[in-house]
Amino acid sequence: MDQALPLVAYPDLENRVKAMEEDGYAYLPKVIDTGELAELRAAMDRLTAIPESFDRHSVAENGSGFLYKHIN
Repeated sequence: MDQALPLVAYPDLENRVKAMEEDGYAYLPKVIDTGELAELRAAMDRLTAIPESFDRHSVAENGSGFLYKHIN
C-alpha cells in the first residue's frame, strides 16, 4: 500500500539539501503564492507530453498525457 511521505519544512539550507538527496524532494511552504501556483498548474496543463521523455513507463496515467505532475 502506498503511503504519503511526511511534509517536513526544514528551516535551513543544509537540511533542505539533505532532504533532496535522501528523500528526492524538499518541502518549501509558502515559496510561491496561490496565484503563482494557479499559473503554474495552467501552464502544465497546456504542455504536450513527449513520449520519449517518459521515465520507465510508456503509458501516461489516467490518459492525462503526463506520468507525474510535481506541482501540487
